[in-house]
Amino acid sequence: AEAPGDPTVVAAGGSVVVANFTAFTRIVDGETASSVQVDGAVEALGVVGGRVVAALADGSLVGYDGGQRRWAADVGARWLAAVGTEWLLCDTGEELVTVGPDGDSTRVSGVDPGGRLVVAADGSVVCRVANGTASVFRPSGDAETELSLTAPVTSVDDTVSEIPLCVQNVGDTPVDTTVEIEGDGVTLAGGRVPFLLAPDGRLERVFELRGLRVGEATVALRDGETTVDTTTLEVTKPADTATVTGEPVSLRDGRVTVAVDVENGSGSPVEGGTVAGSRFDRVPPETTTTVEVTTDPPVETLPVTLDGFGEQSVVVDVPETPLALGIETTDDGYVTVTVENRVDCPARDELVVEGVATPDARVTRALELPANGTLVWRLPSVASGRRPVEAQTSDARHRRRLDPGVVDAVTQTVTDSETTGVSGETPPLLEADEQPPVTVDRSVSAEPHHAGVAIVDRLTVECTDGVDRIGTLER
Repeated sequence: AEAPGDPTVVAAGGSVVVANFTAFTRIVDGETASSVQVDGAVEALGVVGGRVVAALADGSLVGYDGGQRRWAADVGARWLAAVGTEWLLCDTGEELVTVGPDGDSTRVSGVDPGGRLVVAADGSVVCRVANGTASVFRPSGDAETELSLTAPVTSVDDTVSEIPLCVQNVGDTPVDTTVEIEGDGVTLAGGRVPFLLAPDGRLERVFELRGLRVGEATVALRDGETTVDTTTLEVTKPADTATVTGEPVSLRDGRVTVAVDVENGSGSPVEGGTVAGSRFDRVPPETTTTVEVTTDPPVETLPVTLDGFGEQSVVVDVPETPLALGIETTDDGYVTVTVENRVDCPARDELVVEGVATPDARVTRALELPANGTLVWRLPSVASGRRPVEAQTSDARHRRRLDPGVVDAVTQTVTDSETTGVSGETPPLLEADEQPPVTVDRSVSAEPHHAGVAIVDRLTVECTDGVDRIGTLER
């Protein structure tokens, strides 16, 4: 093709387009097509989607397909990219726009016009050189198609002063823009939000609400004059739907811990409150917070104050004696101590039993019971006679006594009327203050001593005056 002077040349997709003044020629695979006359001087050429776009001296763009004019657009073009797979970048002097093969154009935000521009054919990167500085840009998604607006609640009451809103990029490309969040039936303070969101990115922000009226309020996300997305809120009068429930969760050393759930099912936040004097912080709408309070039994109700919602109470059934103790003696020389957990939660304490083996004997063990569980502990007696037998927990709140009681030794049965020996003989009775000639040995198996591992605890009582063994307690 003839190309006198200083022609404009563009190569794309196996073809070359040569423009000179008011005409251009396309060469495909070495074959030269007929020259195409245009309505003005050609300042720049571009090829997109198989079509030739000519930028004329008057700033208009004209699209040609196979030598036929298909469209024209007066955009004030000052510069046009040479090649594009889906669109051509065009500088109008006031802004940058993208131009498609059918002449449709879209404003490009974030890149200033002017300077020297270089753009990749697929539009993945744009470089602008101005004032000695090169700036590189990547395309941003369209706010109208890429962004969504959501609120965590669908209804609020007319006393609410703020609301959290979330803007999310649901598209595949980053979005860099400034949006307006506006209300119809409500005023939002600080609704202008600049941001850059990657795909699946979220921007959450709390906005101040003003002028709420009962009915419906629409919150809109706008990009310029375009409404991107909306969400609707039902505005109601305040409803006292914040509720409290509670249950005991642990009983330790005589004190009970109660967990109180404050469930805010209303559209308004509970700004705080107290449970039996213990302060808790703000509870947002549609959420639940748990407050634990430790107190002394008995517990029937706990007072609860909810700021803005009035006073309520929690019903909890914890008796005055959560651990019930029982002591029984049997004619085989054993004392049975029973501990019953009367509360629907685990219990931990220390159990002390006195006066079983001998008048001065004291036995202590850690006490762990499940909810409503029972411990039965059998202890052997060594010395017979009348004496009190006492069991208590570590805080001395729960105790039972057999006072006076007749405690029978394992080797003999002592009552008010008769004494029966082990071998048919009747050994002499011991006086109440007389100690028998015995030795006591305790052995514990070697397994690790921690919760969940069974161990053997053996207590052997032997007599040194002729009777080999009085008794053995194994647990």
